[in-house]
Amino acid sequence: MFVFARQKPTMVTEYAYHYWDGDFQNHQGKSLQQCFDEYGTGVQVVRPGVIMEVVFLDSRRTYGYSWMLRCFYATTGKNVEVRTYEAHRVPGVHPLNPLAEEN
Repeated sequence: MFVFARQKPTMVTEYAYHYWDGDFQNHQGKSLQQCFDEYGTGVQVVRPGVIMEVVFLDSRRTYGYSWMLRCFYATTGKNVEVRTYEAHRVPGVHPLNPLAEEN
């Protein structure tokens, strides 16, 4: 079972989903949910019109050591697919849709 980290997404649409891995652990052995709860999240503009939401993986809260929750177009909220996070490349990663979780 995968636990969805509850947060208020920047923009919720039918296209919105987050990447999550229930088995992931940071270098200190903390789960992604623990990192979410302890270190929080951040957003960064990665190129004009594209925003990335991340979970920080340690107390330094750097984007270099973070888990990408999602990358999306600022104007539409539609996700930008990130190949390294797609299930066929990283087996533990599963897209989760917050709208589906609530229904």
